[in-house]
Formats: sequence, C-alpha cells, structure tokens
Amino acid sequence: MKAVVKYTIFEKPQPIRAIKRLERDVLRMGALVEQSFRLSHQALFNRDLTAAEQIRRLDKKIDRFYRQIEVDCATIMSNQAPTDQESRCLSSFMQLVRDLERIGDYAKDLAEIAMKIFPYPPHPTLGEVAIMSDHAQSMLATSLVA
Repeated sequence: MKAVVKYTIFEKPQPIRAIKRLERDVLRMGALVEQSFRLSHQALFNRDLTAAEQIRRLDKKIDRFYRQIEVDCATIMSNQAPTDQESRCLSSFMQLVRDLERIGDYAKDLAEIAMKIFPYPPHPTLGEVAIMSDHAQSMLATSLVA
C-alpha cells in the first residue's frame, strides 16, 4: 500500500531546505572570494608575497564550491520540481556563483602580477589603483549582503 503524503499550503518538501543549504554555501563561497580579494590587495599594494601564495589554495576551494553549487542547483531544478520563485532563486545562485568564481580568478591573477612585479619599484599610479580596489571590495561586500 502506498503512503500518500499531503502538504498544507505552509509545508514544502525538500526544495526549501536544499535552497537554504545552497544559500549558506553561496555565502561561504562569497566569504572565500572576499578573503581572496583582500589577500590580492595585500599582495599587490603591500608587496606581501605570503598573501599571494595563500590565494592559490583559496582559489581551489572557490572552484570546488562553484562546481558543487552548480551541480546542486541543477539537481534541485531537475529532480525536485521547484516553484517559479524557487527556480528564479536557483538561477540567481547559479549566476552569482559564476560571477564570484570569476572574481576569485581575478584575485589570483592579481596575486600572480604582484609576484612578477615584486622586484621592481612601485609604479606611481599604484595609489589610484588601490583606491579602485577598495571600492571594488566594498561593492563585493554590499552585493553579498543583498
């Protein structure tokens, strides 16, 4: 005999829990990207080579989060019949993690540049670039709060 499961209007099976878990994972990934961004700033403007080396490890973690979140989103969309609102949320997560992963890659690229230019004296425009970097960091933090 099959058991019939009925849900009231306020109950929802798995997608809500899975989406909440995904939201936590996206925020964890965002925190790693913020950390990577700060380290790239230190590497480039404070000439901190240890920070540059730490970014490589962080980038691998960021890439793992990216792949896992994309797989989880696709799995939920295909197996759990999310509502329209949940589908939009999952699509937003997929776009967000793609952008976060790209920012993490940019941070890694900046760290590599910092290592290459380390032996040379600082460029005169580095101060202006530092200001732009600070603005970009605050924009990233603001986007993760939203």
